[in-house]
Formats: sequence, C-alpha cells, structure tokens
Amino acid sequence: MKKIQLAIFSLLISTNIFSYECKCEDDSLLINIVSCDTILFTNKSILYRQFNCDSSWLMFENKEGNKKLLYSLQAGLIELTERLGFQFEMEYNSHFLIRNNLISGCCTKPEYLLFNKKTGKKEIELGKLILFSSDKNKPHVVYSSKSGIEVIVIRNFETNKIKILRLPKERFIYTLQNSNVLEQESLFDDSKIIGNVLYLKYNYLVKGTDDIWKSKLVKIGL
Repeated sequence: MKKIQLAIFSLLISTNIFSYECKCEDDSLLINIVSCDTILFTNKSILYRQFNCDSSWLMFENKEGNKKLLYSLQAGLIELTERLGFQFEMEYNSHFLIRNNLISGCCTKPEYLLFNKKTGKKEIELGKLILFSSDKNKPHVVYSSKSGIEVIVIRNFETNKIKILRLPKERFIYTLQNSNVLEQESLFDDSKIIGNVLYLKYNYLVKGTDDIWKSKLVKIGL
C-alpha cells in the first residue's frame, strides 16, 4: 500500500501539481509546525519538505531539476512531520544521511538510510547506528552486525571499506538480560571520531550483579 501511495505522489509531483506547496487552508497552524526550509547541498542539490491538507512529503531535487519523492505522511499524521519518519541528519561529500524516526516519542532508537547526493537514490539501509561521523570529510558509520551482537562494523561508505571489531559477546548478553536496556546500541556512550581514530565506549553490567556497571573504551584506527 505504501509503495502505491509513493507512486501516486511521484506522478502528481512530475506534473507539478504539488510544486512548492506549503499550506493548508483548513489548518493554519500547520505552517508553524511543519518547516518548509530548503537544505542546499554543496553540489547544488536540494532537500525540502512540503505539505497540504492531505499530506506532507520530503523531496529531493538535483541541480538539473530532477525530482524524487523520498517520504510522505498522510492526513492525521501531518502534525508529527517533524518528529516521525524521515529527517535530514548529515551531508557528506557524495551522500546524505537520513534519520528515520520509527515513533514520534520515546524510547525506540531511529534507523538510518544513506542516499546519493547527486541522484537522490537510496543506497544503503543502515538500520540502527552506534555512531555516525559529524565530519562530512570522514564518512564513517558504526553499527552492530546482524551476524552477532559482539560484531561491530565500522564502515566508510564513500570507499566501502569495512573494518570488523569483535567485543565480548557474554558481556552484552548478560547486560541485556539483566538490565532495563532494551537495545544494544543504547549501551554505547560518548563514542567519537578524533582524527583518524575511533573511540568506542560501551557500558556493561558486572557478571553476577544487577546494579554494578563498568565502562570499556576501545580505540581503533580508521
């Protein structure tokens, strides 16, 4: 159903029915809730949101004027546009990162998607991240591998170079089973990239206890 809705929206946009629409006469308050500001990338592609009384949607447009619908929310959810679904996160040299808020409030971590900055094409569904670089010249993301919770993937998505870090599996299993932490990604805290070094810090419960926490800092060259 969602694919059909996106296809219909793409057709309407291609005929300019929704060109630069950012108002709803039936609800004048939406203009204060939904931002229609344009994000200009360094390659002159743009990202912008629009809305009317029926829906809100996120658009990509490159410098040649080619448009691509990335995401939409239907009536009833428009007020949650800034908190639910696709939100711009970060621009890199050849890509941009989108945060997908799965719920509008607490406490589920968002998922992330990587898009080509020239075409607007979705290239990688990254899922939940431990860390993404805040430096556009260091296009790295860090996440848990689906092959095991102890396997951490460090990925340069510009070169597609991948490094694998293996952490003590028993620590994660014990901590998740004996604490209120629901997601492994929440065990990582204050991780950062400085220069060409990743500093990855995670917290864990001391085995045999349910309230004694320790932290471990791991350093790895990028």
